[in-house]
Amino acid sequence: KVLKKNNLNILACISYRVVGKYFRMQQDYASAFHYFDLAMSIAKQLNLKPNIKQILNAQAYAYYSEGKIDLAEQTLAKVQLNGPLDSIIPILKENLSLIAEKQNDTKRAVQLVEEALDVSKELDSIARLPCECQYLGDTYKDHYKDYEKAEYYYQMGYENSMRYAGHGISLTGDRKQVVDSYVEFIKHKGKGSPQPKAKAPKDHLAFSQGKPWKEIKDIFQYQLILYHSALESNRTRLAQKLGMPPSTLYSVQNRLKHRGYILPPKQETINQEKHDLHDLINQYDDLSWAEANEIFEREIMHYLYEKYGYNKYRMANILKLSYPSIIDKTRTLTQVDEYFLAN
Repeated sequence: KVLKKNNLNILACISYRVVGKYFRMQQDYASAFHYFDLAMSIAKQLNLKPNIKQILNAQAYAYYSEGKIDLAEQTLAKVQLNGPLDSIIPILKENLSLIAEKQNDTKRAVQLVEEALDVSKELDSIARLPCECQYLGDTYKDHYKDYEKAEYYYQMGYENSMRYAGHGISLTGDRKQVVDSYVEFIKHKGKGSPQPKAKAPKDHLAFSQGKPWKEIKDIFQYQLILYHSALESNRTRLAQKLGMPPSTLYSVQNRLKHRGYILPPKQETINQEKHDLHDLINQYDDLSWAEANEIFEREIMHYLYEKYGYNKYRMANILKLSYPSIIDKTRTLTQVDEYFLAN
């Protein structure tokens, strides 16, 4: 209501749909549909076509959850697509697949998810592709006993999730699940298969668990300097590569030295056992010092937020940071982009 009064109608529309989803998850369907109707009223008034499609999907999923399958189908039939690569298609097909499953039509359900996946691949959908691959892999493995197709879909989900991880998107949720499923599938493949066994992705951030933030940051910065020192021993050129003044690099090294992190002598390269962070830092090779630290902080906070049970008070206690600081550092992790709000 406050948003509408301040003429923030689009935000109000989105908010009403989110509130409706909350009540749907609480199985308070009357309240859910009340807020969906409020959202739809704004969307139609302002001709917000993408929002209308999202609200229809949300309403259909609520009907499905309530057991009103016919109403769910009728609602989904109202969704008007904007071309063959409309971003709503994967969500629409997934919801239709749920209905097909409820009707014991597994063949139709699989066909719908495969159609959804075709669009998700074209859109390179981080939100939809991993879970679609997971469903198809599970269904071909458990229902059809078609292990070749199961492996195909698990591997697709694995490869895309690892590619996303390589660009700074953490292996959590559906992405982690499909990676784990692929690794587990490969591990239990028949001995006669010529396919090589896959290794589980290394947990490059496991070192951080139980450590305070200051120590985690010191370890990362120490390893970052060691990594670059192995490639460039000249401190002036090293500072230039990292996009920082030599004096700043000296200050960082001096701080680390006083905390017990011994750096190689000037003009000398290093040869030591690789830290778990090495492969991760290798992905930051072309980044400046500031960029590498910013991406690492986002990645480690995402990782620890999951590891500590999404409990910010626990995070603050273990990391020895103030609660407001944790709120700030995890802000982007608890904000959900509108595109990801499927139902």
